[in-house]
Amino acid sequence: MNLCFVINHNYVEKLLVTLYSCYLNNSFEKIHAYIIQKDLTSFDKNRIEVFFTRYNVEIDFYDVDDKLFMNASHMATDKVSYTTYYKLYILKLLNKLDRVLYLDCDIIVDGDITQFYYQKMNKFMGVVKDNEIIKSNKNYIKKITGSRKNNYFNAGVILFNFYEGYEYDIPSMDEIVEFLNTKSSNLKMHDQDIFNHFFKDNLQFFEEKYNYFAIYHHLYQLLLPIPNKFNPTIIHYVGLKPWQKGYVGFFKKKYIYYYNQVNEVYNINFLEKNSLKYKIKYYVIICRTKIHRFVNWVLKK
Repeated sequence: MNLCFVINHNYVEKLLVTLYSCYLNNSFEKIHAYIIQKDLTSFDKNRIEVFFTRYNVEIDFYDVDDKLFMNASHMATDKVSYTTYYKLYILKLLNKLDRVLYLDCDIIVDGDITQFYYQKMNKFMGVVKDNEIIKSNKNYIKKITGSRKNNYFNAGVILFNFYEGYEYDIPSMDEIVEFLNTKSSNLKMHDQDIFNHFFKDNLQFFEEKYNYFAIYHHLYQLLLPIPNKFNPTIIHYVGLKPWQKGYVGFFKKKYIYYYNQVNEVYNINFLEKNSLKYKIKYYVIICRTKIHRFVNWVLKK
């Protein structure tokens, strides 16, 4: 099983948790992890390799640079690097493999993913729809994809299927980079919009359980039990992260479980102490966002 991660120095310990959760639930598989990065130190790389050597997980590092993206816009949360765009290098660096599963490092794999990974595919990318964006940003989706079809996906989990002749069905890397460097200032979701723009016609959609958002979209959800009925296999902590102060979302205990498993073997320390102040702040943000959307909807009417 080929996995790929894109990280910078600040996400080394988060990678340990994500990759370990995948190993723990898929230890019967031979796992090969490809890590695309720019600023990892020799110490960072050694930490990753030493930790996973004991689990027979093979690690390969690809050192890249920012030259391709020098004119692209930065993310609001990462104004000093272009790390989010590095997953585009998968098209260039890992295209000799049959399949590659890309995972963000704010994810835990909480079950067997072999059925997902090895499922028959006739498309280039296996993805999961981003239903929240589909519901609230139809005009923006049309702007990005050129269509009002509900085919916008989240780029935190992407199964790349390098089938024979795939290169004739997708745009070139040069074309993608040119678009990124000239149009990125108009993109809200950065690399996610790039993937949705160029690969909208070559997608295979999978069940929500393979990229389940552990986030409250509505205030009433705070009063409901955690939705275990979904039995998600890949849990994605979009928005606030479970290691941050005042995290409000589903499945924090699951994340802490894998965090503690790693911490018992290899000391990590990025879990912030919870705070009521930050919880209240987050509730206010959710409420303000919902009110803002409702007002916009009324004005449009």
